[in-house]
Amino acid sequence: MSNQGKKKVLFTPPFPKPYKFKLGAIARLMVGAGSWIHTLYEKSYTMMLGEIKLPGIGYFIANDPDLIDRILRKAPEDFPKHRFLEDMLRPLIGQSMFATNGAVWEAQRKMVAPSYAHTQSSRSFGMMQDATLELCEAIGGRAKTGQERVSIDPFMTHITADIICRTMLSKPMTLEQSLDLFEAAAKYQSQSQCYLILRFHSVPGAGFWYNRAKKTAKRIHTIFKPDVEKRYNELKKNGFRLIDDPKDILDSLLNARHPDTGEPFEVQDLLDQIALIFLAGHETSASALSWTLYLIASCPHLQTRLHSEIDAVFGDSDLMGLASLKDMHHLRNTFAESLRLYPPISFFMREIARSMQIRNKEMHPGDIITVSPWLIQRNEKYWPCPHSFDPDRFDDPEQKEAQKCAYMPFGKGPRICLGKGFAQQEAMIVLAHILRRFEISMPEGEKAPEPINRLTTRPKKAIRLHFKPRR
Repeated sequence: MSNQGKKKVLFTPPFPKPYKFKLGAIARLMVGAGSWIHTLYEKSYTMMLGEIKLPGIGYFIANDPDLIDRILRKAPEDFPKHRFLEDMLRPLIGQSMFATNGAVWEAQRKMVAPSYAHTQSSRSFGMMQDATLELCEAIGGRAKTGQERVSIDPFMTHITADIICRTMLSKPMTLEQSLDLFEAAAKYQSQSQCYLILRFHSVPGAGFWYNRAKKTAKRIHTIFKPDVEKRYNELKKNGFRLIDDPKDILDSLLNARHPDTGEPFEVQDLLDQIALIFLAGHETSASALSWTLYLIASCPHLQTRLHSEIDAVFGDSDLMGLASLKDMHHLRNTFAESLRLYPPISFFMREIARSMQIRNKEMHPGDIITVSPWLIQRNEKYWPCPHSFDPDRFDDPEQKEAQKCAYMPFGKGPRICLGKGFAQQEAMIVLAHILRRFEISMPEGEKAPEPINRLTTRPKKAIRLHFKPRR
């Protein structure tokens, strides 16, 4: 694949400067407790298969497309989700589909998949647009003169949580609720990251952070737990009779039956699946939207092009039609490039299920092998100027192969994200309406946001932008 290093790019947004050499155990422990991507060194971005020495367990990082394809698509049974990841997420999503393996996962996937019919474009488009119109009003109220610095991260958490609540529970979420969610989610990520890094290095104290994470998870669960338990108990009184016309994801999950036993979800299993859908439906999308708005605000000439495209789609209306989504080519490329640079989930942790040798490295059952979208999507072997922001690369014929083999923000293979289409449509609607109404820019003197990675890729400090009303 040719490297078009002379191709003009917009700019290089912030990412942690990699170390010259691999960190030692103590430094990796201290740095990794705050952010996984801050532990990387220069060779991490070009190696095919890296190895880190951990006490009592092997840790490998795959950065080769063929090996990644084997792990995620061709032989997933040899590389199940690692138990450490399951432990890290159990307080929040329990034994849900994201954390399970084998026959349990297969049965859950079959039970949950039909509920995603409620995320199809024809069903979800209207509620997404309604929620976004309310968001724009809230942003406009905060950005009265266009000179106020507006923190966008809580707003993006609000819109994505509001949309998933409408889709999942047929009820909106208030801005106050989403602010509480934003704080709780950030706290959980910090606590669970500390737990995981201590487990990696067999250092005492992991239990302390795990218990704190459990308390924070309960705070998040209060958003949906009463609704789930109420509907479950009502259905139980009716002998779990099927709901004739499921109105939302929860109704569909209440209708779900085990493919072998024919039994419905138990209430705790139902809560776990709802927690997963809620987490996946808002946290990853909020991360992606925040980073995309920052990138657009940093590139005025790109924003001019996007405004022209979006104005042509809307015409004289304040609303857009479902068919208009396909006409926003530049916006779609911009979002895709944002996902490349700042994938919401930057690593997929897998477990070695049997003894094997890969690229002359001996691997044993229980060892960790990680696939990292962050690394493969910034590998210079596949992407010219890999750290630079260039939405036009998605129109470059010479980068088509990279898009197939080295681009995986939603995962790959049988465990690819079920909500991929929902998230992409949501992003297009939210971004289009914001850019229809506002010019966004980086305030003078505002420092560029520093990405950190725990469960998701978020800025260390709030991203603050100017929103100037266009009309």
